[in-house]
Amino acid sequence: MCKHIAALRTAENQPEGQFESCVVHFEHEIVSLGCEVFAQMAQCVMDAKSVADIEVCEAAEKEAELLLHEQHHADGLSEETCEAAFAKFSLLALEEAAEHAELVKEVLEEVKADVMTSCVDQGTNAEVECTMKAKDMDELNSCQGLF
Repeated sequence: MCKHIAALRTAENQPEGQFESCVVHFEHEIVSLGCEVFAQMAQCVMDAKSVADIEVCEAAEKEAELLLHEQHHADGLSEETCEAAFAKFSLLALEEAAEHAELVKEVLEEVKADVMTSCVDQGTNAEVECTMKAKDMDELNSCQGLF
């Protein structure tokens, strides 16, 4: 996505921005929006033919994020519960990352605050229970949206 955005900006003689900050931005968006909504936004960005189209995608993403945070489905999870679930998620993510573990560790540190907020605001006991039982990332991915 960041390469596509940079190409559109270059084609329109606009500054590209920092590639790394683009990647970090989208890592935060995945956490804030959840995978399903993020996938829709990502498709919008990839379909964009201009910088103006990308701005429309970003505006729609902001609206979706506001709606998500207004429509709580949470069970009132505690910080401690979310911390334990994040630790389990981190462990599984690092195990799967193998030789990319250092990069994954950096990304996890970068998004932890967003994940914790999302967990407390939107998480359910069923998602946490599923996360804690997961033995690998495939099982974790079936836990529906917590991470």
